[in-house]
Amino acid sequence: NDLAPRAFPQERVALVDLLAAQASISIENAKLYVGLEQKVQERTAALNQKTTALEAVANQLSKYLSPQVYRSIFDHQKEVRVTSERKRLTIFFSDLVGFTETADQMDSEDLTILLNQYLSEMAEIALRFGATVDKFVGDAIVIFFGDPESRGERQDALACARMAIEMRTRLAVLRQEWLA
Repeated sequence: NDLAPRAFPQERVALVDLLAAQASISIENAKLYVGLEQKVQERTAALNQKTTALEAVANQLSKYLSPQVYRSIFDHQKEVRVTSERKRLTIFFSDLVGFTETADQMDSEDLTILLNQYLSEMAEIALRFGATVDKFVGDAIVIFFGDPESRGERQDALACARMAIEMRTRLAVLRQEWLA
């Protein structure tokens, strides 16, 4: 009778058991690999989100820091610490004579356009000369030379004087444009 059960030799049974155990281990490893791969993808996505957030913060900071200070922080040239350090700086203050009276006669939109143009162009000139723009207060500008980069006290002072001359020249051109 061909349908009668046949007995398998013990070696074959042991071999089938061994293959079944190997298959079980392989399936378990595959499950672990898929789970690990999913966790890696989740962590990568989380890191990408944090990187994007940090880039956005850095971009926002770049609007409030001078390029020299920004570079020194983000290029790891300077450690961010609140400390005091004595340095000789060349300081430049600028204020438009009669600006308050002019501002009182202008509507706010035109005043904003004028002030933004003036401050932007003066800041560009300052940066070309290697200055650090410290702050804008209304129409006033505070700029310094000598930190975080310095070419030496004398060269910083000369650069400041040259910058001031170029700013006056540019302001004369701007006044003509504004009057027109």
